[in-house]
Amino acid sequence: MPVGLPSFFRLTTQVMASLGVAPTSPAGVAMADAIRENDPGLAPPLDQVFGMLQREYSRSTIEKEVRGLLRTPRNADTRNHESILKLSVDADGKPFVVTTNFDLMFEKVEGRLQRWCSPLLPSMVFNESPRGIVYLHGRLAHNHDESGNLILSSADFGRAYLADGWSTEFMRDLLERRVVVLLGYSASDPPIRYLLEGLSTSSSSKLRTIYAFDKGPAEDVRAKWNELGIVGIGFDQFSHLWATLDAWANRSSNKSAWVSQVIRLAHSSPRNLAAYQRGQVVALVATPDGAKSFAEATPAPPSEWLRVFDKYSRYGRVEKARPPQRPNDIDPHHQYGLDDDPPRDVSGEARAVQEGVDILSTLPTDVAETGRSRISNMYHRALPLNSRLQWFVQWFARVLDQPAALWWAMRQRGLHPEMLAAIRRRLTHIAPTMPPLDGEARRVWSLLLEALVSSANHSSNHEWVNLQIRIRADGWTGAVLRELQDIAQPYLVAHPFLFDLSLHPANGEPVEIGRVVRFDVQTPSRRGANIDVPDDYVRPVVRIMRGVLERAIGLLDDAHGSHKFYRTPAISPEIRGNWQPPHQDGLDADFLWFVELCERLRKLSPDSLREEVNAWPAADGYFFARLRMHFWKERDLFDGQAVGHSILAFSDDIFWSPYAKRELLPLLRARWGDFSSTHRHSIERRILKGRRQYDGESPKDHSADKKYNAGIALGWLQRNRCRLSPGAEKALTRIRSAKDWPTEHELGADHDSDGRTGWVEQRKDPSDLRNLPNGLIASRALEMSKLRFEDFVEDRPFTGLVESQPVKALLALTIERRRGNYPVFLWRQLISSWPTATSERLFLACAHRLADLPTEAMFELRYEVTRWIERFALRMYQLQPEEFGTVWDKVFHSLCQSGEKATASAISRSTDSKGNARSTKTVDHAINGPIGHLLEALFNTFGDKKFVKGESFPEGFRVRVERALGAPGDGASHTAILLGRQLNFLYLVDSRWFKREILPHLSVDDALSESLWAGAIAEIKVPAPAAFFKAVKQDFLMILGQPEKFHLDEGADRKLAQMLIQATFWSVKHAGYVTVKECRDALRTCSESGRQAALWVVEQIVPVENNWELFGKGFFKLAWPREVAYRTSSTSEAMARLATEMRDKFPEVVDAIQEYLTFVEYPDTVIFGLLDERHGTSIAARWPTETLAVLTKTIRLDTSSVPFQLGTVLNLIADANESLRTHKAWRDLAGLLSR
Repeated sequence: MPVGLPSFFRLTTQVMASLGVAPTSPAGVAMADAIRENDPGLAPPLDQVFGMLQREYSRSTIEKEVRGLLRTPRNADTRNHESILKLSVDADGKPFVVTTNFDLMFEKVEGRLQRWCSPLLPSMVFNESPRGIVYLHGRLAHNHDESGNLILSSADFGRAYLADGWSTEFMRDLLERRVVVLLGYSASDPPIRYLLEGLSTSSSSKLRTIYAFDKGPAEDVRAKWNELGIVGIGFDQFSHLWATLDAWANRSSNKSAWVSQVIRLAHSSPRNLAAYQRGQVVALVATPDGAKSFAEATPAPPSEWLRVFDKYSRYGRVEKARPPQRPNDIDPHHQYGLDDDPPRDVSGEARAVQEGVDILSTLPTDVAETGRSRISNMYHRALPLNSRLQWFVQWFARVLDQPAALWWAMRQRGLHPEMLAAIRRRLTHIAPTMPPLDGEARRVWSLLLEALVSSANHSSNHEWVNLQIRIRADGWTGAVLRELQDIAQPYLVAHPFLFDLSLHPANGEPVEIGRVVRFDVQTPSRRGANIDVPDDYVRPVVRIMRGVLERAIGLLDDAHGSHKFYRTPAISPEIRGNWQPPHQDGLDADFLWFVELCERLRKLSPDSLREEVNAWPAADGYFFARLRMHFWKERDLFDGQAVGHSILAFSDDIFWSPYAKRELLPLLRARWGDFSSTHRHSIERRILKGRRQYDGESPKDHSADKKYNAGIALGWLQRNRCRLSPGAEKALTRIRSAKDWPTEHELGADHDSDGRTGWVEQRKDPSDLRNLPNGLIASRALEMSKLRFEDFVEDRPFTGLVESQPVKALLALTIERRRGNYPVFLWRQLISSWPTATSERLFLACAHRLADLPTEAMFELRYEVTRWIERFALRMYQLQPEEFGTVWDKVFHSLCQSGEKATASAISRSTDSKGNARSTKTVDHAINGPIGHLLEALFNTFGDKKFVKGESFPEGFRVRVERALGAPGDGASHTAILLGRQLNFLYLVDSRWFKREILPHLSVDDALSESLWAGAIAEIKVPAPAAFFKAVKQDFLMILGQPEKFHLDEGADRKLAQMLIQATFWSVKHAGYVTVKECRDALRTCSESGRQAALWVVEQIVPVENNWELFGKGFFKLAWPREVAYRTSSTSEAMARLATEMRDKFPEVVDAIQEYLTFVEYPDTVIFGLLDERHGTSIAARWPTETLAVLTKTIRLDTSSVPFQLGTVLNLIADANESLRTHKAWRDLAGLLSR
């Protein structure tokens, strides 16, 4: 703190100067370099220097000098001391500060402070809330009687922290009760070193995390302090730190004013605030008192704050633009992020955990009232909520009527029981301080509450599978029927509204609560379970499934409001082309199963089916109306007059339902003759009358639709031999006389409305083309070629002609060529369907026809032509090498004439997981580009030829490769990529040509460098042999060291790291590859995922033969970077996995990797490896000491969730070595189990 007093280093040099310490004395020699350069970094530990001075000059002399140098300046600036005192006050406004400084600056600010001076420190056990200032290392005495208590030398520190240990005991008790923040210390300061050494002997598992402010980049500060087990908080300038602390001090000294100010902010939409302002609100609600103030504020802060408090919503997916409603992408983190939020995780790792504060779950700063819990998406089980989270429940209940609350709630996998209870209280008017929910809000929340509870009860979704297993074991019993009845019951589910409408449209208008959520009805998924019902049980199962559908009707009414637009699958779907029946599950599967069971019941007992049909709800339009229509076709079960009467009794919504026509029209056809003439005429009149007019529908549209529906229905009945009355026939004739009447629609009036999946059948019958004159074939083929989507059929007669009579097909196109026509559609079929077995003459004729295509046609057919040359390159080369060269050259020249577009890949540019444009310099792009096809054709001419070292390539091959490297657009790049895949082969066969024409392009300064390296990296091929690698080694290392300069494909960092390790491994036996020092430097610049990939390669190498001694041991000693910044959860997990794979050498491996291990985010996987008995005795039982060392390094003691099977592994360790049960590390880990 800038008050004019010297730092510890400056104090040391001033004491030495005042005493006139001789340069040759021990202290003078030790401090010589630091004094000469005025650099504290060159000084030895300063407590050791003071020890030397005390031995040389006496303790009292040194202390006297210190007192003289640390006199309080008369005009000292104490504002920073004032801020610290304000920040340290307790609930009664009394400060409590612990300082290792000797000066009296705090007393200068507040002279009436109670003070404590070592070794007489306050007891944290009996004095729960000590106040005042604690001089942990002594206090400057005003008189001689108070001297002798300053902690200066290593002996003093040893006495305070180790021998007598009063400072350690005090700090341990403090850390069990308070959050300690270090201010004004560096990680190397003696107090920090001795404090941590003293605490290392503590067996307490209740010590809280220590925090420390330190100057420097945040990541560097975190890494530096993390090694000491302390959370570092970085800042860039001291002035910024003090300004921040001063602002917090003002907040602390007038908390009510600060709270009022933040609550005013909280009444605004968080989208309208800056990130730091949202951070202030979060800081408020991170404490129980602050959460209470927020929850009780009037009016209640908007529910939109849930988007800020919920980390997973704050970092939610980016909503892509959808003009005009959503003109731009919406990133929720931009709208709701905090000023101290870490960046969004873009690693793409499946188990990556997004860092950032999650206000809706238990925080590290929460008083440990309960275990770790959350108000939604609970952890393994719903533990009671602490007092802070309970305030959020109260606030949530107050804002239920706001759309944002509903928007958030329906996106949770489940809500905590206390949240559900709060919703229920609001709905049942039990909450007297809150108005009851009314109208749409009440309806929606009632349904959502039901959906949330139902979803929690159906979370496993394996009920049908379990029932199938039970039936196989026990057979069909009454208990099985009861279980079937229980598991088959439908339930409500909630989904985002269609198209997932943004909560805040671009026009700024609020969204109605009913537009936020939509409801549906589900039944448990079958998950492939097939329940076979014996004949004796068909009838009771039918009754059960009828009850399921009846319950679903009530739920569907609540969810949809009407059956008008509800669709069930067709009972008798039509067969069209190569269609595949869609997979049915849930309620649709139950509906069809009910149909199947009723069909079986009809065969077993027709009277029982009649009884069943008559018991169905009469007015239902969801299921039973269509079921009735289906079964009323049975003449032997249902009287025609009764059926006709019932049809006329259908409501308009059922009679005119587009989804019921598949059942209604066949029913009318089947029973038309059984109806009375009165019923037939009534049905005809109803058809002609049409449906009622919809709300908002114009009279003109209604009239047109009525005529259309009447004409289609009556026309279908007439075509299906249903005799119409004269009046109906006359009306039908009049309707059909309309211009452009779609007669074909009458034929398909009974088509179902179900979706279709299947494959398109390509019909290639060339019969209609074979007997035509060659000059007419092309035009006729174009006329006949069509795609009939409704039948899943594509007519391609010309393709059939190419396959059966290629000479005739080629002649037809040759004739068109003479006429100046180049039907690309037919040329494409000729090229793609050309048979492999044709005569040499015909084959070469086709090749020349393709090569002679005009530039415009060649451009249109560039992918097909070049792919054809690639496919047939070997045959053409073997027949006529010169002809192959001619064809290749013509096609290449034509593409170059067409410019850059002609050489572009067939694959379009896409974006990666970070939203950035992917590189087009990839193998996929190259092999799908025209020039890529031509280059592959050159390699294909080699066939099965086995080259020998130094043989050299044919001249034609080399010349054309060189030309391809100069192709326009992406052509040169695609060539280089594909050459990059073959670098080692090219070097082996023709090293002289390679060095002259290819090797220069591998220089990072060359325009084609990225492409060549992209090909090599894609194949993960290290350049070899050593002489080749040595020539490109610096370029390889530069790509590794400066990846941001190279636009490589996503995932290239991992492949590069794998190549790096392989090249380092080869250096063991061959000079010229990567040295361990170069490997370490490269690993420092790798991405985190790259270092993980590097360790994966090490895992593959070291278990083989003696590779651990040959490579692995030295790799971890010399090649893996030792900086703390590279000790991460993922690399530690990988190293632990490597150790468990090396079972016989586990102690050796642990000894090598232990330095690099740190806490693992999910230590469960580490424990699993230590317990694995698949290959014999578990590692934990075999190597208990080393197992404990790994666990100590990888498991946090301040974790809020206990790793799975921690108790099991600790018991194995203790059983294998009973003495380890008394070790502090074992006791600390065991302490987690008792939390």
